[in-house]
Amino acid sequence: MSDNADVVRRYLRVFETQDMEALKPLVAEDVRIHGAGMSVRGRRFVEGAIRTPGLSHCRLRVDDLFAAGDRVVTAFTLTYRHDLSGRDIGMTGVKSYRLKDGVIVEFWGETDLYTLLRQAALLPVRIPSFADERVGLKAELPDWVDAHSALYQLGRVLGIFPLDGKFMDVQYMFWDDHPLGNALRATLLGLVDAGVLETRGGGQEFRWALPHGAGPAPAVKTGDGAVTEAVTGIEPA
Repeated sequence: MSDNADVVRRYLRVFETQDMEALKPLVAEDVRIHGAGMSVRGRRFVEGAIRTPGLSHCRLRVDDLFAAGDRVVTAFTLTYRHDLSGRDIGMTGVKSYRLKDGVIVEFWGETDLYTLLRQAALLPVRIPSFADERVGLKAELPDWVDAHSALYQLGRVLGIFPLDGKFMDVQYMFWDDHPLGNALRATLLGLVDAGVLETRGGGQEFRWALPHGAGPAPAVKTGDGAVTEAVTGIEPA
């Protein structure tokens, strides 16, 4: 147990050192990762989370750690320097790791990406109705589009990406385990669950699910229904 705990501590230290060579003996190449509304396989996703473009000078504090058998559970706080503003921003998280022969082979977890994105000014303080705005998912997703295009259009609707910007300027966020990409992906899947969007091909394609002029959309459970109103132009009941 103590050996597994040491492996996880060394793994978490890589977030600070950015030493990808030190990562290889700690994490299996085909590691399974569960969280942020998705399940993926591959060490490259871990490497993407560690590199995190736009965020530097990572400091990671282990707030709690418990090891038993082949499992290690941690609660932690991540603090980054936000390169654009120069300010420190942070988030908390909880992860559960499964190890085999001293190597991380699978883990589950969630992080408070919403707080991180708010601190980085990547989410608006107030999400307005887009019923009369230039961009809306109803107009942008009338037919099937690939997942990256759907994520990009959602980012534009929510005011995260500029309306006059280009996909190529932000596409790197959708390739690896980027915090912003993960947050948008979770929101996109929430809209599918609410019946606002539909998907096919195992989440590879998305389109608008509500008929034009349809009645009130099912509310996305965000506390105040702001996301539903933003993407549909309809105030949830």
